[in-house]
Amino acid sequence: MLESAQKPFAPASWPFFYGWVIAVIGPLAVICSMPGQTNGVGPFIDELLGATGLSRTQLSTSYLIGTSLCGIALPWVGNWIDRWGCRVMLVVSSLGLAGILVIMSGIDHIGHGLGQASGHPIPATFITLTLALAFLRLFGQGMMTVTAKTLIGRWFERYRGRVAACAGVVQASAFSFAPALFYLLIDTTTWRMAWMILALACGVGMAVLAWLFARDNPEDCGLHPDGRVSAKPEHSSSSGIAVHAWHHATRPEALRRSGFWAVTLILSTHACLFTAFTFHIIGLGGEAGLSPQHATAALIPMAVISPCVGFIVGFLCDSVRIKWLLLAMVVLQLLTYASASAMEVPLLRWLAIFGFAAGVGFFGPLSSVAMPRFFGRTHLGAINGAMMSSVVIASAIGPLILSLALDATGRLGQGFFWALILPTLGLLLAMKARNPQEIWRQQDPNHSTAP
Repeated sequence: MLESAQKPFAPASWPFFYGWVIAVIGPLAVICSMPGQTNGVGPFIDELLGATGLSRTQLSTSYLIGTSLCGIALPWVGNWIDRWGCRVMLVVSSLGLAGILVIMSGIDHIGHGLGQASGHPIPATFITLTLALAFLRLFGQGMMTVTAKTLIGRWFERYRGRVAACAGVVQASAFSFAPALFYLLIDTTTWRMAWMILALACGVGMAVLAWLFARDNPEDCGLHPDGRVSAKPEHSSSSGIAVHAWHHATRPEALRRSGFWAVTLILSTHACLFTAFTFHIIGLGGEAGLSPQHATAALIPMAVISPCVGFIVGFLCDSVRIKWLLLAMVVLQLLTYASASAMEVPLLRWLAIFGFAAGVGFFGPLSSVAMPRFFGRTHLGAINGAMMSSVVIASAIGPLILSLALDATGRLGQGFFWALILPTLGLLLAMKARNPQEIWRQQDPNHSTAP
């Protein structure tokens, strides 16, 4: 790995700290994962319905199963990141995304062909699409995203929050405009050609950039995190917050700490119910007396609120204990979901919209900063993989919760009231959460000599 880190050039020879290049590559990889994200698949849903002959319910079920399979696979992805490195995994996931996008561009032909051969066209198409969606979500939302977050976590310690803040602004803006761009591609070409173009740009293009510029960690390049000139770490920031790991925990060690479960539950709760909110936005708007146009227009303020909150939270990550940010996020969740359960009240509707948008702002920095702050950098891929597995599976379950609420009570919004149990549990865990590094530091017989 040391030799490969010097090819095709030596990062240490650059006139500035190479981590700032990584600070561009990481967010760019997340942006390129967009074709595998929920709002990247959304513009193609109607085209898939017409091409495959599946009903909307069948397609939604296929998407749920595919996303769940992706989540189940992510712990193994985390192990591969630690074993093979971020650079290799970014190249593999990018090429994998390109390949599955090419397959998706002809998924109806593949499904119909297998259906004719088996004599069961609809089941064959359903199974084929489910497997394709599973790999699309795995390479996009799964591998590329986890690898990118791990990459940032390994190159920065003291400035990790600030990098996450700046990255979050760029990513949020890109995620906001991506669906419109995908719709434009479909309208100006075809849905098949749109996926081919994205395969080339986001898949092959990102693979080339990853091979050229991505490096697993600063040590392989003869550098140190944050651009330090000394290998001796700064154990705390100017505000006294521990930023360097005294102990690099393994995944089993992380799973035994309440801090891991506090972060994972709070982030998974956001993924679950934010996905449910956007998935059912038209139905929720109807319950509030809004037309579909006005319901979807309510999402526009999020494009402004989310980056602003994310920028603030990212900077706070470098100077405030993660515990307090988790508590702030979980209290926000309680207020948001309580408001979302009664969106027919205008004030509560706008409180819910603000709360969901602010939740997105909290999610980005905390998902990048919390785990390396708590558990170090050595096994960060495996730990991030375990966390993101829960997040992805939760995002698949969210729309189902609101659908069950509709069946049981006749109101989608009732599902948010049911879901208040999740942030309540998160609040209890966050109150108990303590940075494990503080415990390991106290157990270190040499800790009194540290700066």
